[in-house]
Amino acid sequence: MSSDRFICHPIQHILVGLDLTEMDAIVIKYAAIFCKYIPVKQIYFYHVSSSLDFPDDVGADYKHLLAPVEEGLRKEIEKELNENFTAPAHTEVIIKIKEGNAIDKMLRYTKIKSIDLIILGRKQNLNVSGLVSSAIARKSPCHLLLVPEISVKKSIDKVMVPIDFSKHADLALQYALEFTGDTQKVICSHIYSVPQGYSKSGKSFDEFAEIMELNAQKAFKQINDDNLHLMIVNNIPNHELPYYYNSADCLILSSFHEGSPNVIKEAMACNCPIVSTNVGDVEWVMGDTEGCYLSSFDPA
Repeated sequence: MSSDRFICHPIQHILVGLDLTEMDAIVIKYAAIFCKYIPVKQIYFYHVSSSLDFPDDVGADYKHLLAPVEEGLRKEIEKELNENFTAPAHTEVIIKIKEGNAIDKMLRYTKIKSIDLIILGRKQNLNVSGLVSSAIARKSPCHLLLVPEISVKKSIDKVMVPIDFSKHADLALQYALEFTGDTQKVICSHIYSVPQGYSKSGKSFDEFAEIMELNAQKAFKQINDDNLHLMIVNNIPNHELPYYYNSADCLILSSFHEGSPNVIKEAMACNCPIVSTNVGDVEWVMGDTEGCYLSSFDPA
């Protein structure tokens, strides 16, 4: 790892985006799990409605029967929290309901309240739109946790961190180790490929691959943390690659230089979400594909 390390800032303020769909229960449960491991000071449960007003004709005819829309939405959120969230003693729970454009309102509130982490649902099969989470992922000024629509575990036992032994990977490891305790395992995944010019070294393909793996093992030992476990992936037959992509929640490409990386095309073919630096032709290949995001080289 580079000695010029990025600083791992504590996560103290969390914003949980709710849309009043069945996804909310899953997102809230994940927020509850997260608060078990991190001493969060404030957690905002945030919902944006396109309008908080009743149509004029409805309001005129049934005004005496209708409670304020915001009050009804608040009660609905409180019901979900009572069923799925128990606030730690050190955490303040705040419900916020706003009117307008969900993306603009959420991003603005994130900056105003200095939010450290946004938690949103990542929808695939539910009959609802995932446009908000996609837009927030592209524009978020802070950390973002996308929760899949699967059964929620009671605890988090394993965290995987793709690493390339850069200071960016070092920062990711710092957060992973802060998040996990003595009972969790952090698995570091280092994926490499033997460069095409290996023959100029006078070594065979297998010999050069062994050298690269030994160098990765040596770099990993310098981290010196017993909670970390390194998994090196190399020489996977092409017909087995879909198993790896389909078992991953996300592919991360953190290269500074690339031409036309095959790993991006392979991941897209397997419908694996991607976060990549803007290198080579990655931006053109990914285009506007849902679940594919470009990252700047600035870790902040």
